[in-house]
This record gives sequence, structure tokens and C-alpha cells, in this order.
Amino acid sequence: MSESAHRFALIAEDSANAHTSSTLVDRAIGEDCSVEWLRQLWEEPSRTTTRAWTPIDGDTGERFEHGSYSKLTNLPKLVPRVHALRVAGGGKAVEIAKAIAAIEWTSTCDHAAAAVIAYDADDDPKDELRICQEFESRRARFEEAHPGCVLLLALARPEAEAWYIAALALGQVDGEELAALRRELGFDPLQHPERLRSTSDDSPRDAKRVCRRLVAGRARGEVGECVASIPLGEWTTRGAGCGVEALERAVIDRLIPALQGRTRSR
Repeated sequence: MSESAHRFALIAEDSANAHTSSTLVDRAIGEDCSVEWLRQLWEEPSRTTTRAWTPIDGDTGERFEHGSYSKLTNLPKLVPRVHALRVAGGGKAVEIAKAIAAIEWTSTCDHAAAAVIAYDADDDPKDELRICQEFESRRARFEEAHPGCVLLLALARPEAEAWYIAALALGQVDGEELAALRRELGFDPLQHPERLRSTSDDSPRDAKRVCRRLVAGRARGEVGECVASIPLGEWTTRGAGCGVEALERAVIDRLIPALQGRTRSR
């Protein structure tokens, strides 16, 4: 990473969360920003030297399409004292608390323009509510203490594969499988990916299973290209119920203004 690059630290559940969330953040900056000089910095090939996706400090990270990220399940090894964190109600909100603490306790927030936590909501509405409440409560304190680092949550409902499905075009899917899935599910998964589930592979509504069926035989990179090629407005509209629109809105409302000030000060 060059000294002039904006560092985006990323903690993700897996590579699918890392890829979809980072793609959306980059695209929202490059396409939604009203300031031309900042928007141009996020155009290729400038983007690769303008920003860098990295793991938290002290972690070599997991490689993915846009850089490296810290895996959520590795945080207790990297920052042992996160084991002691407790959150009322427990559940997946604990993992959010651990991620934010790890960003602070490794001093990553002192060097990053943004820190993104990419996580699957799965299928528990009460747990999802606790995740969002825990994040917002800690985000306010975090950004007050570290005003130079914007904290973002990329919460995929029910999981990251639904973000891929929301970005697939008819020409990118197996038509026979799509027709069969419409009959089996009782709805079109391309138009309503939020109605899928995060269960087991043998469940007809499991998002991972549905995604595999729709793109049967295609390579991971080819499937991943869909989130880069679909018109951004269409992706956020179709993926609104999956959390895509919420992350785009956070980038527009909080990250882009911060980047404008940060870049001008350099």
C-alpha cells in the first residue's frame, strides 16, 4: 500500500462477505459521489493506488479479490482479550462487539480511513436486531473516540450469497434452473433474494444452495463479476431487503463526506 492510499480495514465472516461488501463500498464511492475529483480517484486504474483493503494491524489476513481481510473467527487468536467481552442477550451481537474492540485494541483505527465489518445476519430477526443495536451503540462511541476512522457494518440478509443473487442478470443464470426454482420456492429468487434462508445445504431456500443452482458450472470469478457489472441502482433496489441499500446509504451519508475532508487535507 502506498503512503497516499486510503486504508480500508476489513473484518469479514468469509471471502464472499469480503468481496461483496468491498465491491459495494468501492462502487458507491465511485458512482454515488457528487464531487468529481473524488469520484475520479475511484475510477480504474486510479482506484488501486487510491485505496487499499487490508486486515487489522498484526494480521497477515486472508487474500481475496480486492486485497486482504481479517477473518472474524480468527479475532480471539489475534486479540486474546476479546474473549472476555460480554454483550446483553449474547448471540451474534457478541461477534460485532469483538470486531469493534479488535479494531480499537490493535490501533487499526489510528491508521485506517474506514473499518468495515461484513457479517451474515442468518435467520434470527431478534438476533439481527441485537446486532444492529450493538453496532450503533458502539459505533457512536468509536467514532467519537476515533474521528478519523468511519465504522461501517455490511450486514447481509440472510447471507452474502443473497447479494450475489441480487446482482445476477437473466443472461448470467441457468434458465432451466431459474424456472425450476420459481416453481419450488413460489417466488423469483432474482427479484426477492431476501426471502431466501441461511440454513443447511439440503434446504430448498438456502441462499448458498440457490446461488449454486443458478450459476451451475460457472467459476467463482465469473460469478463475482456480476456485482461489478450490474447497474448500481438495480443492485441496491433488488438487494434492498438483503442489506445492500443500507450499506450504500452509510457510504453516501458518512464515508464519502469523511473522505472528502481527508483527501483535501493531504
